[in-house]
Amino acid sequence: MGHRTLVLVRHAKSDYPPSVEDHDRPLSERGERDAEAAAAALRGQEPELVLCSTAARARRTWDLIETGLGHLVTVQYERALYNATPRAILGLVRSTDEGVRRLAVVAHNPGTQELAEQLAGRGKNAELRRMAQKFPTAGIAVLAVDGSWSELDAGGARLVAFHVPRG
Repeated sequence: MGHRTLVLVRHAKSDYPPSVEDHDRPLSERGERDAEAAAAALRGQEPELVLCSTAARARRTWDLIETGLGHLVTVQYERALYNATPRAILGLVRSTDEGVRRLAVVAHNPGTQELAEQLAGRGKNAELRRMAQKFPTAGIAVLAVDGSWSELDAGGARLVAFHVPRG
């Protein structure tokens, strides 16, 4: 089976312009910089597939990361990821084709952080403690998954790295 990599990305910092719907809020200037910086965290282990929330801030976060990586990745925009619960995010991950070895999900908190903690909950390392304390905007949890996507469940992954990119 070999192991798989799941990368959970919280969208970069967004702006709050007046009279713009939450779903359509853009990134702030800092968010733009942080998302550009985030590409470095994924270089060399680029995902084969990205599941991305349809929210403007999540789409823009991935666009900037992808530009920084310098090559196009297959992206599926999923309305169900917008402010999704950990269970909803996991459901999408579980339905991923088993041929995909490296999957990224670009979504929102608290669902992203809660899922990362549920999946990697067993470790007691410093990275895990840091992630549990705060999973800030543009935060990236890289998880090693043993076994299939379809059977992934609580405790079924190890936190390999936790990046907090700042541009």
